[in-house]
Amino acid sequence: MIRIQNVIEYVEHYPIFIQVVWLVVIGLTVCILISVVFLKIMRSHLRRKENFIAVYQKKIEIVLIEFVYKQYENGIVLEEEASFPKAIRAGLHNRLKRRIILDSMIKLKAEVAGEMAQTIQTMFLNTNLFDYAKEKLQSDKWHIVALGIKSFTVFKVTTVSEEIIKHINHERVEVRREAQLYFVNLFGFKGLGFLKTLTVPLSEWDQIQFLAVLNSFNDQKIEGVEPLLKSLNSSVVLFVLKLCKVYSLFEFKTEIIELLFHKHPEVRVEAIKLVSHFQLSEAKNVLKEVFKELNADGKIAVFRMMKEVANQEDVPFVLANIQDLNFHIKLAAIEILKTLDTEKFKELKNSIHDEKTKEIIEFVAYS
Repeated sequence: MIRIQNVIEYVEHYPIFIQVVWLVVIGLTVCILISVVFLKIMRSHLRRKENFIAVYQKKIEIVLIEFVYKQYENGIVLEEEASFPKAIRAGLHNRLKRRIILDSMIKLKAEVAGEMAQTIQTMFLNTNLFDYAKEKLQSDKWHIVALGIKSFTVFKVTTVSEEIIKHINHERVEVRREAQLYFVNLFGFKGLGFLKTLTVPLSEWDQIQFLAVLNSFNDQKIEGVEPLLKSLNSSVVLFVLKLCKVYSLFEFKTEIIELLFHKHPEVRVEAIKLVSHFQLSEAKNVLKEVFKELNADGKIAVFRMMKEVANQEDVPFVLANIQDLNFHIKLAAIEILKTLDTEKFKELKNSIHDEKTKEIIEFVAYS
């Protein structure tokens, strides 16, 4: 006590500035020591938690596998929680254990099929895991909502569609994606109805995933496509055009031709490509009418179509675009003219004075 008093008296002889510096140093030292101790405690806690998770997960996986295979061998599917393994029932009342059990069930379900998968499905539906996943849909944390939706997708629970449709336009793309995949995975083409209410863009990756999922369904009735071609969401229209191409939906050719006048340039281009793919000659005159309003990609797509469906009546249109500044359009026009009218092609060789155009004509003439 005397020593502390001496120190205080000694420090008091220093200027105020030096005293403040000493107080700051002491304060920082104390904070650092407290932080070090706290970090060590946290690190120790996290290690214990990680060890517990690893051990418990291994235990649950063994219990699940043994239970599922036992039911499979006996040819029965138990539907009451009281019939499930004791380790599972005991863990359902602890939040961390419940999460580990659910993760293990999802992992195992992806590895088995048939009656074994049905056993896991029954366990999910007849325990509080179902309610636990449903509660996640109301969470304020986006990743919790996404996990809840994914659980229902994995276990193919169709009864929560009304709750999940609320997340179709969620601000987080991860939640939107899980909600959208839920409907496609569980309802196939019928599930695409969610696109009617979609206000956010569909990414290319989303569209690829949808097509992959839809391709896994066999003998499915394709329905609900026509209204989607008139969607105000241009990304939805682009996706439906892909569907029309993949599944050869010729019955919507009238709606596809109408999209040649769509306000979105990318939709017009994709509609032109689809018209060309289907070789819809009735769309040719429409395209010639709107040709000047198209961007470069649209004009190139028109001439690629012309290569497939052009005839003698299209010669004036082709000649009118021989001198187009775009190389691809100019090349396509010259190639089409050579195919349609050899005499006019020869006349063109003699009448053109532009050196670059002459080179293209010479190239086409001898190709």
